[in-house]
Amino acid sequence: MQTEIIMFCVICDNLPESMNIRDDIQVWMNTAEVMTVVLTAARFFCGNIRTSACFLREHGYIPDMLSESRLNRRIHATDESAWENLFLTFADIFKAAGNGEHIIDSFPVPVCDNIRIPRAKILRGKDWHGYMPSKRRYFYGTRVHMITTASGYPVEFVMAPGKDSDVAVLRQMRFDLPEGSVCHGDKIYNDYN
Repeated sequence: MQTEIIMFCVICDNLPESMNIRDDIQVWMNTAEVMTVVLTAARFFCGNIRTSACFLREHGYIPDMLSESRLNRRIHATDESAWENLFLTFADIFKAAGNGEHIIDSFPVPVCDNIRIPRAKILRGKDWHGYMPSKRRYFYGTRVHMITTASGYPVEFVMAPGKDSDVAVLRQMRFDLPEGSVCHGDKIYNDYN
């Protein structure tokens, strides 16, 4: 765990420098520390940023931790291209360390229950109505289509409206995988054209 947290710190510290992202001199936590909190939450605490922040503060990794609300604002204020470059950096690391086998699948991210669809303010329209055949249930939200290594580390993803079929989204993916890689998926991903 300690090795991975230190690796997160090093990668996140070099990323803003390479992108010419400059923090204000008055900030308590720089962008690299904010990104480290998020990565630690994703890796060890099931995405719970509060637990991650407490852990990193208590164990001395980031002693000057922001309050929960300020940290949340800093996470959302971080440039979107920085998050994208961070994901691409880790995707390259995972692809290089993998054995060339990858898995493609999708999962729904419901925004609200079906009964609350008329009051939904985040998403509107029929494009967001999707169906989960495995659960025989409709949902309202987005669907994440993801390629992972055989170990489960993400290397590529596309977020699409719930209505979009897997084959339609498959054509949008880049498949930036090493040469000779094999990608396993459900029968729904068969595209005979």
